[in-house]
Amino acid sequence: MELNHVYALIAMNGLESSRNSLARQAVDRALAAAEILSPALDLALESPEEFAAKVRAAGQAARKLRGRAARTLEKENFSALKAMGVMEEAPALMGSDMLYATSGVELLMWRGEEGAWRKAVEEFRAELLELGEPTVECGALFWLLRESCVLNELFSTREQDEVQSRVTALATENPVWRCLVEEEFHDALVALGLKAMRAKRAMFRNPYLEGVALFFPFLERRASIFIDQVVLGTTVKERRTAVVEYLKARGHRVREVPNGSETLLEIDGSFYRAWPTTRTVRLPIQGMALVPVYL
Repeated sequence: MELNHVYALIAMNGLESSRNSLARQAVDRALAAAEILSPALDLALESPEEFAAKVRAAGQAARKLRGRAARTLEKENFSALKAMGVMEEAPALMGSDMLYATSGVELLMWRGEEGAWRKAVEEFRAELLELGEPTVECGALFWLLRESCVLNELFSTREQDEVQSRVTALATENPVWRCLVEEEFHDALVALGLKAMRAKRAMFRNPYLEGVALFFPFLERRASIFIDQVVLGTTVKERRTAVVEYLKARGHRVREVPNGSETLLEIDGSFYRAWPTTRTVRLPIQGMALVPVYL
């Protein structure tokens, strides 16, 4: 699979395809950069100077990308991945929120085939975390994922420390990694994302962004949702089981994942914490809140 398609498989997974967002714009920009960089990888060994010029051109293309061209890139990459059998359109998790579920509005997202998506993610993680020099493809993928604010979803906060140290050392010794580390196109979108994140951290006593490290650019790619169900008189396990059954019935891939003293839900490849709460419309409504977890 070519670099641009590996990137699209990882980064488009879980993004809503029926609504625009800052996270979607960030991925679109990186798709534009990947189109230029993917066929130029051989230059990294043959001529690092020419490769660096391609990286700068890719960054410039990303910064210049606008609406119609972005939608075209999305369609091209989705169609290619769908033809390979590794991506589909599926119900978006936000569509299971009480307000959307009762309104009849259908929200869709892109979802990678589970085996192919996990393989792509684990191969990338292994190259950066294990001994041995990572390939040029790994460096290019790191750059694309960093600039589109996806790295926080692929590495824990402890692992992000390791990756930062590793990449810093590589950039010091290797001109190919240096040009990738120095080229940026994320700034404007990330500034907006960080502003929203700070507001949410100030709002919640128990912030669900507690696992986010800011070594790498961050944009929130996931949203919390509320599912109405009876809470009074039920156990933690019963409530969690009811949530799992509800989401599976709506077309989501869900599994329970032990995490220390708690059990998280992995929904379509992303982790969430579930806890009982109420939402007030005219009267208080019992239910379960699902909030993103960054490990």
